[in-house]
Amino acid sequence: MSALTATMLKAEGFVFPWLDWARGALLATGALWSLALAVGVIGKTGAAPIRYALSMPSVGMATGGTIVPWILMFYLW
Repeated sequence: MSALTATMLKAEGFVFPWLDWARGALLATGALWSLALAVGVIGKTGAAPIRYALSMPSVGMATGGTIVPWILMFYLW
């Protein structure tokens, strides 16, 4: 929604120089919050340390898989 709205406002002459930083901050905050929640949930299960260690890369890949498309859309295209 922010991409469409910002594009429409840019066509009308409005400029938001802080928008890229705000989007980046929101993406980073969301990713870190997701990882923190996963650490909390996995930690409460009482899983063995090896299972805990093996589950974190999966959570990281899932989080990265949701962040990468947004990075492509907002910063690389």
